[in-house]
Amino acid sequence: MHEGYSKVFVALDGTDQQDFVLARAIKVAANNGASLIIGHVIDSTALESAGSYPADLVQACRTLSPTPSSPRSRRPRRTRISPPSRL
Repeated sequence: MHEGYSKVFVALDGTDQQDFVLARAIKVAANNGASLIIGHVIDSTALESAGSYPADLVQACRTLSPTPSSPRSRRPRRTRISPPSRL
């Protein structure tokens, strides 16, 4: 399955389906010699309905988010995935 992708992004959310989704993304990236970018998604609707966010979560977001005056120090790690070898 060569579809011409150079980058594949997969969002993982902690559900039961994420293992299948990740395996599929790995296969698509490998078959296309593409970079695989993995993101983690958090459902914030429960936090939004409570009216406030936990202080530790807010602090973690501030620590990881770049500010306009400072460049982001952590860059995402990119790894090229090779297609599986045929036996």
